Amino acid sequence: VTSELVELTDIFPTLSSLAGLPPPTDIDGFDLSGLFDTSMEALRVSVGDEKSNVHMRGAHQVVTQRRDAAFHQFPACNTPSFNSTRRQCNYTPASDFNFMGYSIRTKEWRYTLWLPWDGELLEAKWEGDYADELYDHKGDDSSEFGKYELINLVAERQDV
Repeated sequence: VTSELVELTDIFPTLSSLAGLPPPTDIDGFDLSGLFDTSMEALRVSVGDEKSNVHMRGAHQVVTQRRDAAFHQFPACNTPSFNSTRRQCNYTPASDFNFMGYSIRTKEWRYTLWLPWDGELLEAKWEGDYADELYDHKGDDSSEFGKYELINLVAERQDV
């Protein structure tokens, strides 16, 4: 378990590094293999760089970059309104999505904007109705899933 921010785009560069292959240069994502060798906190202390950390794995130098934010897109299906429980869209064609959520997650916050989905154009409707969520993740060490997403603070914390 790590409290570092990661994205699915980090999987391929990380697996390439763990397999001893040169890092791909033409794809998104970071090599996070350093998280398997030691904690990022230990790496930060030994190197002092807030954006990337360098350590050795055998004879190979490994650079582990850190994210300030992670981004996520998540559809909602079989959902009549913004204020109803969103269901997963496994095996659902994109033309049948009802809403699309766009999230940004930092160490301290997660903000999600929910927009209606245009099933013909296969894109979000950026004009008109929307819903949003803001959750405080200060103190979240990723050990208690959901504990920090019980109270939507979007109305009270317009400054975030």
